[in-house]
Amino acid sequence: MLFSLLPAMLLAAPQIDIAAIDKLVRARDASGLSTYCVGTSAAEFFFLSRSGAYGVGERGWKAELLRLPRTGKEYVVITTDLTSQDYGDQVFPIEDGKIGHRVPESLTQGHRIRHHEFDIAFDLSKLEARIVDKVTLESSPNSDDVCWMRMSPCYKVTAARREDGKDINFSQAGGVVALDLGKERPKQVILEYVGNAKMPMYAGSISKDEAQLTNDYWYPMIGRLPATYVAAIAVPSGWHAIAQGELVSKTEGGGGVRYVYRMDMPAVYFSLSAGPYRVVKAEIDGREFWVASSTMSQTAMEIQSQLYADIFKFYDRLRPYPWKSFGALVTPRYGGGALEAYSFATYGGGLPGVDAHEPAHTWFGGMLPNTYLRSFWNESFAVYCSGLFEREGAPGVREDRRLAFVSDATPSAAYSGGRVASSGVDAGPVASALGYGKGADVLQMLEAEIGTEGMLNSMREWLRSHKTGEPAEWEDFEVAVARATKRDLGWFFDQWLRRPGWARFKIEKVRLLDGEIRGETVFTGDDYRLTLDVLLRTESGEMLHMRADITQRKVETGRYEFSIPVEGKVVRISFDPHRRMLREYTDDPPSSLRSELRSLRRFTDPKTSDWLQGVGGRALDKLPENLDGCLIVASPESLSVMRDFCGQIGFRLTGDLLEYHGVTINLNEGGALALVDLPNGGQCAIGLGKTLLRPDTGKARVAVFDKYGRFLAGETEPDWDGPLVFDLN
Repeated sequence: MLFSLLPAMLLAAPQIDIAAIDKLVRARDASGLSTYCVGTSAAEFFFLSRSGAYGVGERGWKAELLRLPRTGKEYVVITTDLTSQDYGDQVFPIEDGKIGHRVPESLTQGHRIRHHEFDIAFDLSKLEARIVDKVTLESSPNSDDVCWMRMSPCYKVTAARREDGKDINFSQAGGVVALDLGKERPKQVILEYVGNAKMPMYAGSISKDEAQLTNDYWYPMIGRLPATYVAAIAVPSGWHAIAQGELVSKTEGGGGVRYVYRMDMPAVYFSLSAGPYRVVKAEIDGREFWVASSTMSQTAMEIQSQLYADIFKFYDRLRPYPWKSFGALVTPRYGGGALEAYSFATYGGGLPGVDAHEPAHTWFGGMLPNTYLRSFWNESFAVYCSGLFEREGAPGVREDRRLAFVSDATPSAAYSGGRVASSGVDAGPVASALGYGKGADVLQMLEAEIGTEGMLNSMREWLRSHKTGEPAEWEDFEVAVARATKRDLGWFFDQWLRRPGWARFKIEKVRLLDGEIRGETVFTGDDYRLTLDVLLRTESGEMLHMRADITQRKVETGRYEFSIPVEGKVVRISFDPHRRMLREYTDDPPSSLRSELRSLRRFTDPKTSDWLQGVGGRALDKLPENLDGCLIVASPESLSVMRDFCGQIGFRLTGDLLEYHGVTINLNEGGALALVDLPNGGQCAIGLGKTLLRPDTGKARVAVFDKYGRFLAGETEPDWDGPLVFDLN
């Protein structure tokens, strides 16, 4: 009876003009849309005026009508081309002919996908993916009769049925699919759908020579909650299919190849690609590393596997890597940057190189999943862990690396636009700035607060205790830190993660009195509780490092006194000498190779024309008399000025061997760079040796590196000028 009355009921209800809505959406007219709303302001259409963190919305939006099966309830779906980890389609209910409040993507209505069983084939003549997905569904007793699933709008569902073969009524608008499950909830739902992804360098892309379903929602999701999967992928002969987890089988026959992958780690974001890639494998320390590409050379692919080995050895200290292999897929169709897939990563280029960021996501984003709906916390950890690896895990002199790879905690104006702990995809580019920027700087400051071992133990505790398959957030890490350190650090997380901005302060009245350095901290913004690195220079030239609380005694709001006990005659003090604190910076950082090299004119001795290729700026035909602003690449054996400069820096050379800070390299398989202060106040640089990759010198002014350009030893200059440096004479 209900179904026969439904058309009349719909005719009697106020109708919305979806064509008019679509026109306003395409024009990005949020104000105009608000006239069609009830209780909804133009602010709820924020996505029309502000692109997402990774560009969603830049290609334009459109509106479609979604009518639920059986009940006929209507929704406006505002849809666009999607890339992953960003805005999704936006859904608004229609109530009495008006647009109601936006339905958050986190709303599950009591349903959850636990597992996918994919059967995937590509029709290259039509540039389509044809997918059958047997979805294992978990529904709570109070779940809604309608189950909402989301995918990229370029995928269209053609059939839906229960495990017993009975059809399920469904409707779709954009990438939003509404399934009428009825009163008896099925444990499995089988979906058939077709996709024509055509968005290279942005999202999914299917061409006649490659099928890349990366940065693409080629699978249905509910609330972006993690799920496991098994994927059977049929590809033409000569192609390789790459998906997450372990390769279970590879079967050839019938003019094609069938790959089966099993992904037992519940994940939010899935990656899958196939093409005629060359694959180079290497077993290092009992683990297989591989690189797949149609563009990289064999040598470059072999180098990349070597570079991964030390990275994974370091991350294994947090929790053992769960699979037998890790790899990199390098394809220009991906575009710029890279995307983690936990058992591999996809790159648009840029390899070979030391990349500890994407592998870090296996632990932070994989073992600990992130939906991106609340925050970009896992990007904070990936950026932070890249620096942590450089300081603590890479080869070389650890004391030297610890200073060379401290990240300058320079704030961005975007940090005032939101809170790290609660700025998810809806915050747009601000979420990206807070995730990749401020959050990573905060973790570096936390390491300084609780110590490196305390930080490692806190991450281990989080990985150990978090419930498998459940999304993680900053609050969960805070609990793990408290357990690992047995300290209440709520104040730290409150001031850095749960409020916007950064510390704005100045230090005044610094003096040496009665064996103490005394001073005052004056905040020009919100008050913070601050403990800083401090560097002291004594009368004898000795350097002393310590940590000091500069907010010890509150005088009044915004003003604090502090005292630092010292022994002996201290003549100079530098607060935060390595720029670890997230604060206002008004002075330039100390000179470093990274900041200076590109602007230096390069003179290369013809006898060493193959040294340090690609390093430095414009080439010089001959060595000028005035060396200021020059990079000299030569052997001390052929150029006397190089002998003098090497001695000044502390490089000791014997034939092809160079020794510095206890590290010895062969100049045929490594090199060195240094900034040299000239007698008349200028500066030049010297370079020696050969590398396969461009050297990474961090913030150092002197660097020795191996054949892959990895920093082994060096010297990093602290801040001895600026508003936080004081003479105590």
